[in-house]
Amino acid sequence: MRLALKITLAIVLLTAAGLVLAYLYLPVNRVAITSELVMIGDLNNDNRWDLRDAETLSNVLADPFRSDRRTMLKIDVNRNDLIDEEDVSFLEHLYQFSDPYLAQRISGSLFYMPNTTAATCAPSPTHLPNSRTFSCKITTCR
Repeated sequence: MRLALKITLAIVLLTAAGLVLAYLYLPVNRVAITSELVMIGDLNNDNRWDLRDAETLSNVLADPFRSDRRTMLKIDVNRNDLIDEEDVSFLEHLYQFSDPYLAQRISGSLFYMPNTTAATCAPSPTHLPNSRTFSCKITTCR
């Protein structure tokens, strides 16, 4: 009986010590996740490249000033801060095949690698959280 009492007491003390250590050494301040991984060229946010994205692209090109900054960042594939012919031809080719690996095989080296079709986007820290200003960087997904 005494052995069971000693074992129970040891378990209680070790548990209490573990809880105290966890309380003292685990971080108190939590950081909210403020970025997300977005697909470059997925303009309607359905997680695929298709003809609906091509339709949205043509609408944006017809009136680019009505689009938000995030959509424009998704169109700027080569990240030169311009929506130019290279971006449009890349996206049209991607929308035609809906698969970056197939599009690359068919077009050869003129097509970007499929692992560069994602970007990490986060609201700019100098703007309010509800701001439409985003900053993105290319993320290599392997």
